[in-house]
Amino acid sequence: MAASSTPSCAHVDNTFGPHAGDCRGGFDFTLLFEQTILSIAPLALLLVVAPLRIRYLSQRQTKVVQSKSLPSKLISITAFGALQLALLILWARLPATNTRASVPAAALSLVGSLICGLLAYVEHVRSVRPSLILNVYLLFSLLFDIACARTLWLQPYNRTVAIVFTASVALKLLILLLEAREKRRILRPPYEAYPPEAVSGIYNRSFFWWLNPLFRRGFSKALFVPDLFTLDKHLVSLYLENLLQSAWNKGSTLF
Repeated sequence: MAASSTPSCAHVDNTFGPHAGDCRGGFDFTLLFEQTILSIAPLALLLVVAPLRIRYLSQRQTKVVQSKSLPSKLISITAFGALQLALLILWARLPATNTRASVPAAALSLVGSLICGLLAYVEHVRSVRPSLILNVYLLFSLLFDIACARTLWLQPYNRTVAIVFTASVALKLLILLLEAREKRRILRPPYEAYPPEAVSGIYNRSFFWWLNPLFRRGFSKALFVPDLFTLDKHLVSLYLENLLQSAWNKGSTLF
């Protein structure tokens, strides 16, 4: 029975599905669906957006001092890329149990790791806040990879791939944690005085955690103007006055 079920589920996993039928307890996606929709699609979006961001940041000034955080990110991403290369080799050597998307997905993941390394470098050096693109991509792809890892572990014929893939998921979690860390302590003097909102990452700003120090201060005493955070430069009245004056001058020349 087990011998007959293995080729049957291998065939089902090579269909788009998305439901895997009776395989793996009837509660799973097919491997082809996971590799196309949950892996290739996010990677393709990253490969479109990341070069535009890299090009934009390459024209900006360096905003951080040297620290250990950048080498930690790059080493982790390099190790992740090595695991993607190992997965590509494993999928290429297992044609009987892979899907039509196994090798393309592994190849795109390898290319994506290179792009992530380059993007992580320019985001770390030339941006005051954690990378929005990397944090969003890593968060969602991590969730998708967990689903794919479950599928691989429930397959009785892809155990080596499951081990390497799970190791890559663990490394992706580490990279996500490193990318989510804020950089205020390593910002250069012109930028270290930025308000908390300006240097906060996507998670901090989404849940308004950057306001917690102000709430704690207001809980213990009455707040005055010096207790408030510094305004972002785009909200300062002088900056807005100059914008308004410029727009007014342009409008007055039309009449």
